[in-house]
Amino acid sequence: MRGRHSAKNLIFASALLAGTIMGAGVFSLPYVVSKTGVTLGFFSFFFFAIVYYCLHLMYAKTALLHEGKHDFAYFAERHLSPRSKIWVSAIIVGGMTLSLAVYLVLAPSFIHLFLGLDGLPAALLFWGLGSLFIFVELSMLGIAEMLGVAGILGAVLVILGAGSAASGSIALSPSSSDWMLFLLPFGPLLFSFSGRSAIVAMIEEHRLASRKKEGFSMSRAILFGTGAPLLVYLVFTFAFLRINPAPSENPINDLAVLPSTLLVALGIMGFLALWTSYFMIGLNVKNLLEKDLKTPRVWSGLLVLLIPLLLVVSGIATFIELVAFTGSVFLALEGIFIVRMWQNAFPSHPLRASSFLLYLIFAAALFYEAVYMIL
Repeated sequence: MRGRHSAKNLIFASALLAGTIMGAGVFSLPYVVSKTGVTLGFFSFFFFAIVYYCLHLMYAKTALLHEGKHDFAYFAERHLSPRSKIWVSAIIVGGMTLSLAVYLVLAPSFIHLFLGLDGLPAALLFWGLGSLFIFVELSMLGIAEMLGVAGILGAVLVILGAGSAASGSIALSPSSSDWMLFLLPFGPLLFSFSGRSAIVAMIEEHRLASRKKEGFSMSRAILFGTGAPLLVYLVFTFAFLRINPAPSENPINDLAVLPSTLLVALGIMGFLALWTSYFMIGLNVKNLLEKDLKTPRVWSGLLVLLIPLLLVVSGIATFIELVAFTGSVFLALEGIFIVRMWQNAFPSHPLRASSFLLYLIFAAALFYEAVYMIL
């Protein structure tokens, strides 16, 4: 009986991580692979799944040193420097705010599929519904998380079903010989595999299960929780490219060839997934502004409301560009912080020297984004 409960707890903890990881980033992946070719693209999927397995495990091992439920800024304050809390929190808030803009840019494509509304009116509708629930502060966020995961998986199943009947030719090699294509997947895949915010909740489940003598392996839960999105991403991207081998930077618009019933189903499920993620991220940003950056409640509310909307209205970037920038800059910096915290927490760990390789990966992402912006 104990083994059955342990397995159930392991699955639940893994699902927490997998559900946090899978989000809007999946819709950027067909475009990336269409440019890099399947060989380099799918290799990058496996590579970044391994990178994030290491990163999630490092963060979990660091967090396990502390009793109680703490946030990222707390660990930074103790394992980086007492003054690091403010600027680390600012970077986390910046990355999450840009994530809100990513969802606002993508949502109109899904709304158009089942309501016929497009452009700014659709974005305003999504923004209004998402913002409302940020301020309602739902107590049952776990249900919202499950709805979001169900929406993503439903959208994947629609694409998979349509892709199995399609016959598009998928390119194995890159679309050009530009060496920058090697770094193209870095930002989108950092965005698509990031699940750091779920680790503290996983640790709580681990401690609760251990007190009941139903403990499970955190490293195994992180392996399954990071590996499941990898499988979903591989299947989704392959099926999408069978439907359209040359997707644009707004991939949902490329699915107009599908039957209308499938498009309506895809639109509803995609909207549901984005909507639940939007107000959950917005609520986290609002709480971080008030708790860590000591922002007054009125100002924190206005910032969460207006900054993502202003970014979208300004037309500052496309969906792919926003995903790449958020991953290459903000999530790369977050990864650097996690590695450094782990190194300081475990100065004698036998793998400490090899962990410096992760710095190179995050530095490469920052380098690519800097070159892209300059050129």
